[in-house]
Amino acid sequence: MTAPEFTPLDGGMGRELQRRGLIEPATIWSGAALIDHPRTVRDIHVAFIAAGADVITTSNYGIVPSLLAMEGMADRLDELTDTAVALAREKAGVPVRIAGSLPPLDTSYRPDKVSAPDEIAKVYGHIAGRLARSVDPLICYGPV
Repeated sequence: MTAPEFTPLDGGMGRELQRRGLIEPATIWSGAALIDHPRTVRDIHVAFIAAGADVITTSNYGIVPSLLAMEGMADRLDELTDTAVALAREKAGVPVRIAGSLPPLDTSYRPDKVSAPDEIAKVYGHIAGRLARSVDPLICYGPV
């Protein structure tokens, strides 16, 4: 019997941004760093790779239409999603896979906050379509 394949993933971008003392808006979470601290986002990706990650995840957690609208940035979904991919790709030439993040579409996973299935499919379809052009797997988050 052979051992199962093991693929080390990166750590939590938001937690690492907090550890480094960067306070981001609660709504778009680590996504705000794409605007205010893009070099730090790139540096964190590089640090995760140096720690052994074979897969790093795009930093677009919180980059969803409803949360961007709360920050007055409803028109920046595609731009910030593309920025998250670009920063993940700037990994100092190290061969790793890039996972695209499909984050929650609101600030929580509460069932009473979940939109209608057709609306969810529309938004996730748009984000997934944007990411799929440039990433390897897609990662969907759920309650923990």
